[in-house]
Amino acid sequence: MAVVKVKFSGNADQFGVRLDDDVLAFDAQGEASDDKPPGVHFLTFFVIAPPGTPDCKIEITAPPSAAWKRDITIPANGVNGGFKKFTI
Repeated sequence: MAVVKVKFSGNADQFGVRLDDDVLAFDAQGEASDDKPPGVHFLTFFVIAPPGTPDCKIEITAPPSAAWKRDITIPANGVNGGFKKFTI
């Protein structure tokens, strides 16, 4: 098993993140983690914030083999989301 660590930062009205079928619970520092076996995994996320909100970011910070970061632009409708496939 490997600990997958995810970090979210920014002034979102609401956000949600799933790692495979697990909903992640974030602490006050915007960090969450989940134990996952070796193999292919999927991170899915959504962000709701006022259009043009700056500096929203999501990243996989561990393990190093899964490291990834995305700056999230909030479009005119106030909602953005996406997914990341990765292997550990």
